[in-house]
Amino acid sequence: MSLNSLARRHAAGTKAGRMLAATSPPLAGSTPAAKREKAFETLGRYLPAETMAVFPAAIAAIVAIPLSTSPAAQHLREVLPWAAYWVCAALTPVIYLLTALAKQREAERQAGTTPQPFRPHPWPPTAAFIAFLVWAFSVTNFITADQMKAWDALIAFAAVFVSSLLSLVDRALGLPSPD
Repeated sequence: MSLNSLARRHAAGTKAGRMLAATSPPLAGSTPAAKREKAFETLGRYLPAETMAVFPAAIAAIVAIPLSTSPAAQHLREVLPWAAYWVCAALTPVIYLLTALAKQREAERQAGTTPQPFRPHPWPPTAAFIAFLVWAFSVTNFITADQMKAWDALIAFAAVFVSSLLSLVDRALGLPSPD
């Protein structure tokens, strides 16, 4: 989902979209890989497309940096992906809010009304932040293959759990789910 779509939905205040928990096919009976894939797909619905493009590109760039075999260079190779992770995690809700404000102002200009106070619901940017924290682990080369092998089941569980939780909170708050 693009950040533009999220912001447009916020500015227009529409009830469009589907309730993820109500319309998603049940995960029961699926293979573990299918469950994991479905969970990461659901998390991706909460994330702006811009975040989903920038983070993998940053990780690919970091991995491509030729570094020497010195201990300092190896430490840098380990630290840079985590720095990109936290920067992208922090920027996801900030960019959401800035884009939502811009879309609200644009809608007000088109309608010829005076600017209203910007009062976004805190849940959508919070959900995007939470979704990013889990989704990022599905990005190739973010963690090593050995780490992925060791933590694969836990990461898959987190994706299933968090995507279900986000959908439930959407329903409980009566907010439209991301398109």
